[in-house]
Amino acid sequence: PVKSYWRCRNDACEETFEGAFPTELHTEGSQLFKSQKIFISYGHDQNTELVKELKTRLEKAGHQIWIDYEQIDKAQDWRYQITKGIRESDRVLSFLSKHSVRDPGVCLDEIGIALSDRHGAIATLLVEPENEVKAPASVSHIQYFNLSNWREKREQGDAVWQTWLDEQGRQILEIIAR
Repeated sequence: PVKSYWRCRNDACEETFEGAFPTELHTEGSQLFKSQKIFISYGHDQNTELVKELKTRLEKAGHQIWIDYEQIDKAQDWRYQITKGIRESDRVLSFLSKHSVRDPGVCLDEIGIALSDRHGAIATLLVEPENEVKAPASVSHIQYFNLSNWREKREQGDAVWQTWLDEQGRQILEIIAR
């Protein structure tokens, strides 16, 4: 059995508790969320730093994250592992960049599998300027969450960067709670 942890998520409480994971957790106001298995689709590019930072925040909030560099071992069929990871996930977060949406590209395949097998349980996150990234037509109907100013925030110093990451992480938690 896996040991479970859950976290009180309102402003007055930052405690982590061991025990059975409740079906729903209180976040802010009347919003509730439950722990989910989240597949992260991203391009192996200059945006990986941001992806890793947000992954850490999602894990701290109690979500289980599937990301290629942790889940695919050497000598494994990586396409099979990716497909399996998407199918076993509750939600897919697709980080859109020039590299991730190139054709042909693995991320486009991941989006296609998510749309087909996860019935649209996909959220898109723009990590580069909109005029530089052509979102795939298959997800153009999904309003993306714009994170394209992340480099500017990081350059403003650690305090600004960490505050920005925390706020974006909070908003992503709200997105996946829907």
